[in-house]
Amino acid sequence: MRSNKRIPFVRNTNHGPGEPRRNKASRRRPERHTSSGCRPSSPALSNVPAMSLSALTVLVLLLVVSLMPADTFSSDKKIPSQEPQISPMGAIARGDVPRPDYQDYLKKFNGPLRVPFTPLGLQGDDRLVHDPTAAGFQSENTIAVNGSDVVVGFNDIRGFGATVSVSGYAYSSDGGMTWTDGGQLPLLTGADQVYGDPDVKTWTDPVSSDVYFFYSSLYFFSSRSSLCLHVSTDGGATWSTPREVTSATSLTDFCDKEFMGVDPETGRIFISWTNFGATTTMRVTYSDDFGLTWSPAQVFNISGQGSIPRADPNSNRVYIAWRSSGAIKFVRSSDNGATWSGVMNAATGNVDPESPYGSDRIHGFPSMDVDGATGNVYIVYASRNLPPDFSDIYFVMSTDTGATWSAPAAINSNPGNDRAQFFPWVSVEQNTGRVDVIWYDQISGTGTSDLTDVFHTHSFDQGATWACPAPLTDKPFHAEYGNDTSQPNIGDYIQCVSIDDFLYASFAKTDEPSHLTYAPDSYVDISEVVPDAAPIGIMDVGFDDKGCNVPNGWLEPREFAELNITINSFTDCGTITGIHGTLSTTTALVDIKDGSADFADLLGAGATSINVDSLIVWIDSTFSCGDPIDFVLNLTSSAGEAIIPFRLWTGVEYATLLLEENFDTVTAPTLPAGWAWTPVSGTANPWVTSTTFSSTPPNAVFCADISSWSNNRLVSPVINVPADCDLLDVVFQVTHNLENYNDRRAWDGALLKVNIGGSQTELAGAFASLFDPFYPWQHLRMSGTGSNPLQDLACWSGDVTAGGLYDVHLQFPGLGGEQVKLFWELGTDNAVGTSSGMFVDDIVVTSITRACPTCSTGTAVVTELPRAPFQITAIVPNPFNPETTIRFTLPERLAVTGEVWSVSGERIRVLARDRYFDAGVNDLRWNGKNDQGETVASGVYFVRLKTRLGAQTARAVLLK
Repeated sequence: MRSNKRIPFVRNTNHGPGEPRRNKASRRRPERHTSSGCRPSSPALSNVPAMSLSALTVLVLLLVVSLMPADTFSSDKKIPSQEPQISPMGAIARGDVPRPDYQDYLKKFNGPLRVPFTPLGLQGDDRLVHDPTAAGFQSENTIAVNGSDVVVGFNDIRGFGATVSVSGYAYSSDGGMTWTDGGQLPLLTGADQVYGDPDVKTWTDPVSSDVYFFYSSLYFFSSRSSLCLHVSTDGGATWSTPREVTSATSLTDFCDKEFMGVDPETGRIFISWTNFGATTTMRVTYSDDFGLTWSPAQVFNISGQGSIPRADPNSNRVYIAWRSSGAIKFVRSSDNGATWSGVMNAATGNVDPESPYGSDRIHGFPSMDVDGATGNVYIVYASRNLPPDFSDIYFVMSTDTGATWSAPAAINSNPGNDRAQFFPWVSVEQNTGRVDVIWYDQISGTGTSDLTDVFHTHSFDQGATWACPAPLTDKPFHAEYGNDTSQPNIGDYIQCVSIDDFLYASFAKTDEPSHLTYAPDSYVDISEVVPDAAPIGIMDVGFDDKGCNVPNGWLEPREFAELNITINSFTDCGTITGIHGTLSTTTALVDIKDGSADFADLLGAGATSINVDSLIVWIDSTFSCGDPIDFVLNLTSSAGEAIIPFRLWTGVEYATLLLEENFDTVTAPTLPAGWAWTPVSGTANPWVTSTTFSSTPPNAVFCADISSWSNNRLVSPVINVPADCDLLDVVFQVTHNLENYNDRRAWDGALLKVNIGGSQTELAGAFASLFDPFYPWQHLRMSGTGSNPLQDLACWSGDVTAGGLYDVHLQFPGLGGEQVKLFWELGTDNAVGTSSGMFVDDIVVTSITRACPTCSTGTAVVTELPRAPFQITAIVPNPFNPETTIRFTLPERLAVTGEVWSVSGERIRVLARDRYFDAGVNDLRWNGKNDQGETVASGVYFVRLKTRLGAQTARAVLLK
């Protein structure tokens, strides 16, 4: 065991902001930028101009795609149906999964609730619409706008109580500038239940000018499944009791995932839904008296999910679109819904999107809108491109009322060559015909990162050309934060409304990590669509510290910092020129001494540049050491403006060892003292020590993949976290051979939980500020815990044992003074498993405290000071076959992460992750194999070593 000595902690990315940052589109610009009308395409390395090796490496890293384990699954396994599936809220209402207990969420709070962090303060455009101290999740957003009245609906866990009304709402009477949390929609008797899946629409009576808002939800009463409508006549401040959609009511069937449309001319309300019965059908009904009575349901005998009705504003035509298997189905009515056409195809050949990282839901539901002036019908949806792409956003349109459709066109940044894009929504501005589309986009992250933005693009020429996609969100968020078993997480959809020059978007996003209040919250962004936003983000932030303790690689009071900001273009919309940045801060006692800098041109998607002029910051001597500094970089360019917030932490990080275990002090299968295993559900399946796999022989801890459903837990000893702990740092190694299916979906898998104070247990990914690498797989969402006890949670799965054990690194904030246990859980289903299981080894837990030592200089002076030497000195032999040695020098004992990348941007092998090496000359060896133990093809590869002093890259050539 190591001593409990406090030593300086070397973190993985000292000079960076902790995660990639992306821009917030500006709403003001001196002159309008004319869109090039690009359709984003895939960049090729062969087209990149000559550049330095480091610049090429940055480009390669931007093109990263996740490295997937090989699929392994039983031949006798029943493959789950991917379409249609009942929604998470529908599953709770139907009793498939337990109803969440809101009181369990309230038990977490033993002090002041955390107010969500807004990086730009009052200047931020992402506006939280509900009570900032609301616990639990608020997600699956819908929005309607009428003049200065704006109403947002969302699934709200606060509605799970003695009575159930999960349809939450918030309203604004000043155009979305300020918001009132309205709570949950009222019930009729208290015995009925409103189960969310919200949709909100508005209508103005053309005769009386009265304004109405309508809110549809899943409804359950007297063992009957139905839908309901609430009505507001005062801008969403108050609502009627639920009005039953009688044509949806059934004792035997179950209706799910309803969406609504309103005819602007007549006020007729259309609701369509999926009816789960003996057969699955799509249905629609309408009401002419605000939901008091309803027409008989029209039944379409084509199964599917995600149906959406839309009425043409200037005719008697009504349309419905939904997803059914690999097609977008479409029906139309020319008599305001009295009769309907047969089912047609708007798009075919679609492939189910692959599950995005951190989000427990994925689908290919369409969104649709109609241009009243032209009669054009527009549909967007997500569909998977060729691997390794997860999914892209596709656009189709019809100019002849749905008789024929355009070929699908991908409108996101880099179709087929990036990560997940999902949950699109389309809206038409009825005065200008502008078409707006928004979606969740994970282009911000690399590998298995769950970083997510909301992106936007628009077209002024009926979809012929599109503006370069850019984020709406102020900064990327972690989709996994707040996740829990069978919880809807960020939901199934987001929505937007286009009015005049503005786009009103509503979406769920997560906030700063915390085990107290961390779950997704509901936000609204109100953006002026023109001018365009520049598709520029921040890739990395480094600095040279000068003054107090020079140069120790940490920001401290009484120091200058010269920032080196690397920006990147994430959209292939041509060269971006004239880039100028202005740095500012909202943090007191921090002074921007030189905040103006030019950047080199960005030459298309993946291109990077760094500020060519100095950006110098002074930290006052009275600044509180250990606090963060919040910056904003405002960029102007030929492509528009970008406002990008980022954060840097101050203080030297010191580490105190709390727990270290390599399982080598006992004889297999005994667990070390203080360690235990406990069955959670299903078949008892013990965790034991094993000699089969170990990074430091002879033992690792192991749990087998068995052929019956089970959930069994490895429990660590109690970890007493010091009160001054800023981050609880957890590092361990894993390898696994577990049964998975495909498309990142797993039958069996393992995950990590954190028990806090003995009574609260949270998923590790739900509040970890660092999780590298994030889980590569996700459990299949089945009908009950007997099929999969860990339901739809992210996990380790697949067979990676050929590559040996690999490192996992997590950090958790806010645990100072707590008693903590770590739970590793393995879940298996009730079919034949594989011959192995889950291995864990070399667990190290430390407490990281940020503090500042006494200054070593009396006066801080801005001077050019050399950085400590860190470099790759040789790769020998090179070219090589079958093995080579990477030789590098360090100025001091440092943690090193070593990786091998292909020229196409794929991470091939992790050679070391945060492994400590001594000062002087050191070696790493690469045997020409990937993380799965497979020999890679001949070719050029890039070896990248990273420490807190920066990163170095060198070229290695494998010749066979």
